[in-house]
Amino acid sequence: MTASFYDAIQPVADFSQVVDQSAYNAVPDDWWVGVTDVVQSTAAIAEGRYKAVNLAGAAAISAVLNALNQASFPFAFCGDGAQFAIPGDTVPVAHAAMQRTAAWVRDELGLELRVALVAVRDIRAAGFDVSVARYSTSAAVDYAMFTGGGMNWVEKELKAGRLGLEPVVDDGQPDLTGLSCQWGAVRSRNGEILSIIARPEGAVPSAAYVETIKRLLAALNKEDRISPVPAQGPDLSWPKGSVDLMSRLKRGTASLIAQRVRVFVQTVLLWLLFRFRLRVGGFDPAHYRRMVSANTDFQKYGDGLYLTVDCSAAVAQEIEALLTSAAANGALTYGLHRQQEALLTCIVPSVATDSHLHLLDGAGGGYAAAAAQFR
Repeated sequence: MTASFYDAIQPVADFSQVVDQSAYNAVPDDWWVGVTDVVQSTAAIAEGRYKAVNLAGAAAISAVLNALNQASFPFAFCGDGAQFAIPGDTVPVAHAAMQRTAAWVRDELGLELRVALVAVRDIRAAGFDVSVARYSTSAAVDYAMFTGGGMNWVEKELKAGRLGLEPVVDDGQPDLTGLSCQWGAVRSRNGEILSIIARPEGAVPSAAYVETIKRLLAALNKEDRISPVPAQGPDLSWPKGSVDLMSRLKRGTASLIAQRVRVFVQTVLLWLLFRFRLRVGGFDPAHYRRMVSANTDFQKYGDGLYLTVDCSAAVAQEIEALLTSAAANGALTYGLHRQQEALLTCIVPSVATDSHLHLLDGAGGGYAAAAAQFR
């Protein structure tokens, strides 16, 4: 029985441990890997469609979670795409959910979402591996970390057109219940929102790579708080652009105009609820905002380091110099992008528990812009 493989992994609480290969467990051979990617995401972001790109990137996670009845499996959000691993016996259900998601992204968001499912044994046959660790961001939520080079290999094969599933519209939309983009942008308090991707040269991180990442994290520790989301929760600014996107998430067979009216009213009510800290039943908006902060995935590892952090210009400069030197010495490939705001995309199956998920990216290009600057 390998279905319970992920549940048996003990989460680590210290993020610096995620670059230690001993923290990882090999994903079983009979599992499958899913990868998604938004085509021409950099161009869409340049047009101001960063919310739509992030929503498309997170959509497959939400769709597969709902299709598998919120079963526990490892996944990671990459800004303009996602990565996950699932037991082999769930593949037919996940396959259908991913194809429907690709069709929904095309029809509702006007974007192309590439999707692929690949057997772990086939990834290993190609010379790569997939191992996973769990990093605990709070007592209620942890996120998957991947290593072994397998995720990067699947992404490259997907982008090259050698892998992929066709979008399919059959008996309805994907179930995207809980997916949301109703927070406004979060502004930097320290000076800059830095989006970083730093990948090792080779499937297995070298000692030089590990040392560089530890030095990078030590540099960030000079700041009082590197998460872009304040400890008390996201800013209560109006979520620009969210009404149209949320209308497309929820409308089903309703007209888009009618659904926009409904979502606008709901958004106003939610804003008032949080603005004036109005408790409704057992729901405490102040507590919920604090948990949004605690549950945000601003730091992660997916065949490389992914960070969206708030830091001063001096620390950003120190980090860029560190990465430039490591790249020149052949330890890593990196991309780095600076902006002034960050953006949350959320997966909230229920507001009755603290296990809601909040996926962070830079609001001025983020991971997609960082990836476009690999060097």
